[in-house]
Amino acid sequence: MEQSEIVRACLERGLLVSIEDIRRVEAGLSIDELLASKQPQQAAAKPQPADEEKAGRLSHRFRKPKAKETIAPSDILEQQKSRYEALKGMLLSKTSAVSIGNARDSAASVSLIGAVKRATENGFVLEDVTGEIDVLCDSSKAAGVEEGDVVCVRGPVKGGRLLCKDIIYPDVPLLRPVGRMEASMLIMPKAGSPAAKADIVLSAEPVEAAETEAKSAKNIVVEASPSHLTLYKDGSRFNILFCRTESEISQQAAINMLKKRSLKKPKGMIADNDAYLIEPVPDILWIAGKASKAGAGQAGHEWIETYKAVTIISLPEGSGKQAFINLRTREAKLI
Repeated sequence: MEQSEIVRACLERGLLVSIEDIRRVEAGLSIDELLASKQPQQAAAKPQPADEEKAGRLSHRFRKPKAKETIAPSDILEQQKSRYEALKGMLLSKTSAVSIGNARDSAASVSLIGAVKRATENGFVLEDVTGEIDVLCDSSKAAGVEEGDVVCVRGPVKGGRLLCKDIIYPDVPLLRPVGRMEASMLIMPKAGSPAAKADIVLSAEPVEAAETEAKSAKNIVVEASPSHLTLYKDGSRFNILFCRTESEISQQAAINMLKKRSLKKPKGMIADNDAYLIEPVPDILWIAGKASKAGAGQAGHEWIETYKAVTIISLPEGSGKQAFINLRTREAKLI
């Protein structure tokens, strides 16, 4: 079984695999056996429905970067390969493709999946383990394409170069379970007094206990970036992704994050779990951009956008605004 097929089969069953997992399957372990070996870990991390979700009590679970204590050159290559295979698996779930090494001149369109190696004057170079190819495309199609992006390109091949007609990203699938929960949530980018009563207060800084107790709220503090937070209640779940960025970003830049299903990882960061991969798809993406001195306090830096049923909320660090969300209706507003 090809590595991409292993990744795709596991993703379909809700398991994001590491390079070690892939090697175990290549060595003869079946997908079912791999899933069974992961179940004890998942059961320990997930609250038991009988005493948590079904009882109506709200519970949560975090997944965040866990940096390795020692890093070898092979660790960097393995994590790059693991992320590439995960993103490739997402692309293969909605399209078929041939390897770059097997691409031949053709008047008909072919589909190639690879990582962007570098930009060129007329497009970019795409590579996979079998080779690389020049992709020629106009600036409108190449807008937003960056080095390291894993994409699928479509178009005819002429003279050993692909004439790009379309670029496909891993993106957010339209057909997927969308989280809903009988609860309300308030997002606070800094400590202070909650502006409204809510079941959950999600904050970047601890909120005084007296403040949340007065509002009968559960305070959840997100410290690490990125942090994948899953809420559980009454058998339902709700996924939230929190990330800090070096500067405030636009709505389109935030949408591009979701299209690429990947966050920018700090240089030299090697984690045991790739929290920089956007998986699972969040119901809410909270972006806390680092506010510039020039822009601090100005209107327009806080905003709410929706992309394929993902609610994107921009609340920069230190912002005086808060966001109130009804987790059942998915209505969100700034207050």
